[in-house]
Amino acid sequence: MNRLSLAERLLIGCARVIAGQERRHWLDALETELRHLPARRLDWALGSLVAAVKDRVGRDWPFGLAVGVLPGLAVAFTLVLSAVSFGGLKAVGLPMSLGYLAQAIAPLPFAFLLGRVRPRWPALCVGAAGFLAYQGLPVLAWRLTVGSGLWFFWGPALWPLGVPLPLVLPVWLAGAWWGATTARRAQRIKFSPPSP
Repeated sequence: MNRLSLAERLLIGCARVIAGQERRHWLDALETELRHLPARRLDWALGSLVAAVKDRVGRDWPFGLAVGVLPGLAVAFTLVLSAVSFGGLKAVGLPMSLGYLAQAIAPLPFAFLLGRVRPRWPALCVGAAGFLAYQGLPVLAWRLTVGSGLWFFWGPALWPLGVPLPLVLPVWLAGAWWGATTARRAQRIKFSPPSP
């Protein structure tokens, strides 16, 4: 049995993190085989990492799709809500700061749905992933459609539309926590035995 080099340990460690606890026995077996190989050990370690990534993508494609779709819908909803709320506030004569509040809480239903997609994952990670996609998708869309040039469209929740960043991140985190909590509660109710 051979000792693992630093590169091999790093690759297997990354594979373990990516694969998650539910695949720990599989990664234990891959590491044991790696320790017994006489040659091309780095190739084996790299192949283990690639296999872990493929396995994770195969298991978690719904979450990846949700992270791509739900924040994009939140961007569109925020833009529509901004136009409607600011127009309505101006017509009624109410302060425009209420429109900024509407912009800040606009992603809440989408963060809630994202939390329901992965109720067992930490809401901090799920909400942060949604928030990063929410901030990054407009920039990516701008770069792909327009190319270089103005960067004024940096997410619907930042300064160009008046809502500071610290107001929107907690909305994504709270929405993901709320969605995950309701999904877990629904699962417990579904599987609880009937009372006598």
